[in-house]
Amino acid sequence: MGDCSLCGAKSHEGCTRTYCPKRIRYESFAKMQPLARLKDYSGPAPAPFVGRYGYPHVNVGILSTPTPPRDADELDAPRKWAALGYGVGDVVEVRSSLINARFTSNVRNPSRFVAVAQEVGMASRPADVEIKLKDRPGLALHMDTHASPNGPAAIASSINLNSNPTVSSKVEKVVSDTDWKAADAAWYLFNKGFDENHIMKMLSVGTLGAKAQRRPVPTRWSITASDDIIGKRMIGELGDLPETDCSAFYGGYLGNHYLILCFPGPWSYELFETMVKPNLGRGPEEIESWTDYEGPYGRKDYASDTVGGYYACRIGVVERLIGMKRKGSVLALRFVTEDYSMPLGVWVVREATRNSMATSPIMFSDENLMLCFASAKVKKTFGIDISGLLRRSKLLDLRRRQPRLDRFASPDLQTEMN
Repeated sequence: MGDCSLCGAKSHEGCTRTYCPKRIRYESFAKMQPLARLKDYSGPAPAPFVGRYGYPHVNVGILSTPTPPRDADELDAPRKWAALGYGVGDVVEVRSSLINARFTSNVRNPSRFVAVAQEVGMASRPADVEIKLKDRPGLALHMDTHASPNGPAAIASSINLNSNPTVSSKVEKVVSDTDWKAADAAWYLFNKGFDENHIMKMLSVGTLGAKAQRRPVPTRWSITASDDIIGKRMIGELGDLPETDCSAFYGGYLGNHYLILCFPGPWSYELFETMVKPNLGRGPEEIESWTDYEGPYGRKDYASDTVGGYYACRIGVVERLIGMKRKGSVLALRFVTEDYSMPLGVWVVREATRNSMATSPIMFSDENLMLCFASAKVKKTFGIDISGLLRRSKLLDLRRRQPRLDRFASPDLQTEMN
């Protein structure tokens, strides 16, 4: 067995780096070995999964396991993972135990197994299923930048529920109402305490929306759709709230660090994502970063540079603004370090942003002082000069080109205005 390329250990068993991807993969494959011998099994199914290739003919899967490594409720629970402080290895350990028992279905003419996937997606707790596979599952760890990881996959020959899943009356209400638009139903569920992950699963298996529009959609699409729907509805609640002062929030989760700068003004939002590559001696013009922006009236096209992370980050930001009863313009700076050694899904962005916005804000008397602080903080923490990044900012450029009247007001006049 070769040396670990990240920590220098003579074998992956001897690797001491908690986020080493080779060690994590090695351990997950060792624990998956018993799954590769299965063809028939029963166990909890926490989630459906709908692939995106070949649309409208897609692979629909039931993620289930005969041997849950922990409490079955933790098999598909991003908010709980973040609250419990799961590391990268913890998430991979839990998710690699899930077998994707899949089948092909046309989204316009669903397979008979889709009804089981819908029950799994609606359930408040993992449903108990009985699975028969055509062949033994191939040993694999499936990673995705949008969805949470899962383990081996195999074609299902039979999928049945062992008992009736636990379904909330609120979920039954929106599912039974076939005149309710999907966005309205999702917003209703969110306000009733259902998180984005639950709403995403229901969107994915086609249980929300007007009857003629209900159909399975790829899980990747439903994740972004749920974040976008909820984010837009929350932005609408900022309305006539008073403007925030200049304030900065800093925090993160799993190697995803956020410095979020809030400026007084109407709602606008810009996200920069930067990969932190240590010891490269890069100047500001050489930083690898991606950005997307929206003004007070939102955006009509997809955030193609920062993709799903754009919408996931926006939720955490707006949630805190509403909690503060303030509105403002927000510049979010994401820095991804080597601690985030494996893609775990866009939920990491959502929870890292929430962790950041949950910290006590650092207040500033004006935005120039806040930007100086941001530059110094990033330089000290990551060794990166962000002056070039800040010059690229559309949000900051608009603030420079469209100065507010109170910048020119005398102190006496400002006092009267306040």
